[in-house]
Amino acid sequence: LREAQALARVAHKNVVQVFASGVDEDIAWMALEYVEGEPLSALIGAGGVDEETAVALAAQVARGLAAVHAVGVVHRDVKPDNLLLDDQAVLRIADFGIALFLDAGRGGFVTQKGVAVGTPHYMAPEQARGGSIDARADAWGLGATLFLLFGRDRVRLPVDRKRRRSDRESEPGARAGGGP
Repeated sequence: LREAQALARVAHKNVVQVFASGVDEDIAWMALEYVEGEPLSALIGAGGVDEETAVALAAQVARGLAAVHAVGVVHRDVKPDNLLLDDQAVLRIADFGIALFLDAGRGGFVTQKGVAVGTPHYMAPEQARGGSIDARADAWGLGATLFLLFGRDRVRLPVDRKRRRSDRESEPGARAGGGP
């Protein structure tokens, strides 16, 4: 019911609504708004969009995220598959299954420290390292999504060169000095 708890705290046209939720015979359920349309990833897969459309879509996501953040929720998985575009060009943020409540005392949950949760290509570096995050992690996910909307390749996370070298050196058959 984490997703239902997160969504129930937000009433915004750019966030999928929860109509009801509960537990029956130890099975959690929720009734969500049905969004007639497709995920933003389908639009990206068709070749991206022009700049004006990309900016308009990003603004809708930003407004929805502002509403989510205002109630102390971080989505943690902002990506094209979780952004639903209806037939009226209204974009809705969906899938709050791994959302983080910044105020855990209000019924939220906190992920174990050091655990990275989210989709790697859309995770902020601190999120990928399992560090502390806040609303800025969602801004990173939106930025990575915008990158794709403009027809670019996926964002690559910076890799710690020292860590990468030690990983190579520990591989069977690796040469001394860290070379390939």
